[in-house]
Amino acid sequence: MTQKALELPALHVGSGYRHQSLTWFPVWTDRPAQHRSYQTNVDLLEVGELEQEQVPTLRVRNRSEDAVVVFEGSVFEGGLQTRTLTKTTLIPAAAETDVPVVCVEASRWGGNTRRHQVGTRMAPSRVRSAARGVTRGTPRSPMNARQGAVWSEIDGYQARHNMSSPTRNLVDVDQHVEANQTRPMPVKALPGQTGVIIAAMGQPIALELFDHPDTLAERLESILRGFLLDVTGIPYVETPSRRARRFARRVVETGLRETTREERTRVLSSPDSPLVATDAVGLDEDLLHLSALNPRHELVLAA
Repeated sequence: MTQKALELPALHVGSGYRHQSLTWFPVWTDRPAQHRSYQTNVDLLEVGELEQEQVPTLRVRNRSEDAVVVFEGSVFEGGLQTRTLTKTTLIPAAAETDVPVVCVEASRWGGNTRRHQVGTRMAPSRVRSAARGVTRGTPRSPMNARQGAVWSEIDGYQARHNMSSPTRNLVDVDQHVEANQTRPMPVKALPGQTGVIIAAMGQPIALELFDHPDTLAERLESILRGFLLDVTGIPYVETPSRRARRFARRVVETGLRETTREERTRVLSSPDSPLVATDAVGLDEDLLHLSALNPRHELVLAA
């Protein structure tokens, strides 16, 4: 199959904001926002196990009359074990869709419910990179190696934050770090902003980009809080704006190629690169969500 490219818009990066060791930069594009044909309210969704349970797959039912988007990195708590979503997925109105996940709770398979809670919790960068098979070299790691890598990263977070989860559950680690935050994180989406670059230790970690300012505004706090597991306890190092702009240019210059197409949605990823690892989903012929990681950052991949 000939891979079809998706042309990315030009990205404009603003001045950075700081919270403890984390810095984030607002991002705008040169494309006008179109009418949104979806919602992001996950309260409209029901997530549960398949009839024949499988670790890498959950079933999502949309109870609303509108399509709902659930984003890569979202954590589904409960069920037979807690999982995280590996691909941004559009759930059509009044429909059921099977979604790809990885386990983020290694020592449990069972419980009193097959249902999952869908909240605003996001997996941290090393879990997301492991789930996507990002490596310092190329190409990405095979699917059968990714689950073990995710569990290894969760063990690393436990050790780093000096806590132990009885079931090696990412949520337990996240709650531990959250409970020890001494002051709230100030979050403000700027008018027209559709993306954000997150940085720490003097370098960009990731870029998240959406098709509409409302989507960014609804997602921004969850995105930033997802990085607290990565940055809590490390010293602050200033990230110059020029490095954020350079990372944005690399994402655009590396580009995206279509890997699969499913009705209205297109699944895309960047060509193999040691500088950028991007996954994206397009809706019709437009970009819906892009998530780019910096493989050279030690908070994304171990040295």
